[in-house]
Amino acid sequence: MNQARVNKVLDEMSERGMDHLIISDPSSIDYLTGYNNHPGERMFVLLLSLDGNHTMFLNKLFYLDQDLQMNLVWYADTEDGPALVADALKDANVVGVDKNWEARFLMRVMELSNDECCFELGSICVDHVRMIKEEKEKEAFNNVGMFKKLYEQNIGLVNGVAAEWLIDISETIDCEMFKRAIEIATDRGKCNKGYVAGIIKQWLDNNIRSYEDLKAYEIGVKNRREESGEYSQYKYANTYEREDEDIIYRAPSKEQLEEIRNLIEESRYRR
Repeated sequence: MNQARVNKVLDEMSERGMDHLIISDPSSIDYLTGYNNHPGERMFVLLLSLDGNHTMFLNKLFYLDQDLQMNLVWYADTEDGPALVADALKDANVVGVDKNWEARFLMRVMELSNDECCFELGSICVDHVRMIKEEKEKEAFNNVGMFKKLYEQNIGLVNGVAAEWLIDISETIDCEMFKRAIEIATDRGKCNKGYVAGIIKQWLDNNIRSYEDLKAYEIGVKNRREESGEYSQYKYANTYEREDEDIIYRAPSKEQLEEIRNLIEESRYRR
């Protein structure tokens, strides 16, 4: 749970006189807890309370592999999930409700709640907090923007599927590595999403996760070819020419990285 973000939402609740807040939007729950879930038609709720006694309601079919640092209430498809939420609100006075929560769940909770409890639209508490971007979020947003620009300049327009993919890989590799994958695909006349994704997957599968690793690999291949005389036979060959397209790109060892760094430093001193 991201306590700093939760505290900001609690402040918003307090200002609006809400003692509880029902959050059902999966992206908002992910934002506050770090738990990404796709509930489908099943009830999925994060219930925040001003007293700090927060509770998450989950169907027994949901997968959870982390400690959320809050109360967890599990229910089966044959059980009355909304009744469990209503029970947690037995002492509530003003309950904020997510604008996206389905009426079939909300109406059942309202039916079972105490007579003095009132319900208000509460999404604004989370929305206001999410409007103010943290530095890490700003950096991630700018990073995705660079990936998007490279994609549109070299591959094509970004649709929904491509957008999700760009967000995922921007959190995994740096922009220079993405640019290099596009260059390789372009050189081979196959600059499309599938081919670029394949190149990146091969790198990641073999533990090449930074542009520094990739550069070291390319220099190592070039040096080995020059030593064997193969490289001189192909004057205009680049590192990837004459290699099978299904080649496995292996990350250089620590010793190889250190050797390459020393060679680079020596070449600088010689200048």
